[in-house]
Amino acid sequence: MKEEVFRMDHVTTDDFEMTNLDNMTLHIYRGEIVGLLPVNEQGRKKLLEVMRHNVPLRYGRVYMEGQPVNSYLESDQSVNRVSVISAKNRLVQDLSVSDNIFVLRRGFRQYVIERKILDREANRLFAQNGIKIRPDITADKLTEFERVVIELIKAILQRERLIVFDEISSILSMKDILKLRDMMRHYAAQGFSFLYIGNHHEEVLHICDRLLVMKNGRIIKDIRDSRIPDSKVLQIAGAEGYPELYVRLEHPVAQEEPPEKKKVKENAVLEFREVSSSYFRNVSFSVHAGECVVLLDRSMPLVEETLRLFTSPGNMQEGEIICAGRRLTREAPMRLLDDSIAVIQEYPHRSMIFPDLSFMENLCILADRKIGNLFLQRKIQKSIRREYESVFGRDLDARDMRAVSKESKYSLVYYRYYMLRPKVVICIRPFSGADMYLRRHILMLMQKLMERGIAVVIMTAGLADTYFVADRLLLLEKGRMVCEFPKEKFKNLWANLLQNK
Repeated sequence: MKEEVFRMDHVTTDDFEMTNLDNMTLHIYRGEIVGLLPVNEQGRKKLLEVMRHNVPLRYGRVYMEGQPVNSYLESDQSVNRVSVISAKNRLVQDLSVSDNIFVLRRGFRQYVIERKILDREANRLFAQNGIKIRPDITADKLTEFERVVIELIKAILQRERLIVFDEISSILSMKDILKLRDMMRHYAAQGFSFLYIGNHHEEVLHICDRLLVMKNGRIIKDIRDSRIPDSKVLQIAGAEGYPELYVRLEHPVAQEEPPEKKKVKENAVLEFREVSSSYFRNVSFSVHAGECVVLLDRSMPLVEETLRLFTSPGNMQEGEIICAGRRLTREAPMRLLDDSIAVIQEYPHRSMIFPDLSFMENLCILADRKIGNLFLQRKIQKSIRREYESVFGRDLDARDMRAVSKESKYSLVYYRYYMLRPKVVICIRPFSGADMYLRRHILMLMQKLMERGIAVVIMTAGLADTYFVADRLLLLEKGRMVCEFPKEKFKNLWANLLQNK
């Protein structure tokens, strides 16, 4: 008989007159690795709050190990034995690894800290999982994967009843995800339970025993077959538009290239020629106008190193970088927008929006690079308003950006460069924190840029949905080019990479 670890029974919660969780019911048993796929954002944050703390409920009950801990009748604000590991770092940065694991652990009562004993015990725990981490270094020197491992081991030592990974793939490479999966299976065999929240069904199905599909604050399906077709998952999720994307993925030859792409394919707008630096090792690739190229780096430093080379080419040890026909040198570094290269940062709805400006001012913020004194030319603003009214609707009149939806903010950032029309747009981990609906919307925005003849370069550690829009995928490992996948080989690509093929 299965031993229940956590249960939510018909839970409904309200915040500011808006329903978050809506009749939410789920069961997690001892030794299970359960996946959760939120189709949209409703109830996601509240679910984690209800799991960790016994906050007031409108309806329903919560149980830990078969015992009631919270109900609509009474909530005592107590804390449950549930640990959440996310992109947010919860370690004390100035303390050593062994101090974070043992000294700050609940129940640690030693008055005299034996450093050698703690370090030896930490090494033993790392060796069990095939991980090498120095226990004496401070937490601020850890990689993201090492930090996640430390938080996991700490939760295991505290005997947490349920360990939740919240969208951890946004900060980990695919190689790290494979290692983390093996660690979860190791501890699941010892009776620990896991909830893995991810934004892509293929990723979650390859990691978990079963998959819960969550939509509008409730579980709509419990999927136990890891071989379920993608089309079936998308049909269950009601993810409009994805079936058409899968058709294009399975029949890439049948797709007709946009006229802009056919016209300028012979001329590269960005080239790396045998580039070597502190990270890159003899890397060569080119990107053409209207093309989408994905740089998938399993070991993460890709973004920082690439942008550093663009702005400080003196860091390049060998090779050359050609941008729009101009060779970058120490004396002539790249001035990103001046050299027709734009960068869309991770989480652009937060990092690239000016909250004190109106929607129109945010949209037109870069247009004065093409048109001088834009804000003095009201006729041009009216022209822009007429052209993009069908895209943004009433949002164009918004004075307060806090009232604008996340989807509209993403559209604003991408259309800002659609108007500017640079040669290349570099998208840094574009699907971080995006649910299924938003990811599809981002794919459509990228397609718009490509149809305009703008090259799109996606820099990421995870595959996400990049293969729907990419023409080529370049896989790097520790700064070296491992292999290149053309579009016709994208089918089943995620499964093969997760299986380390």
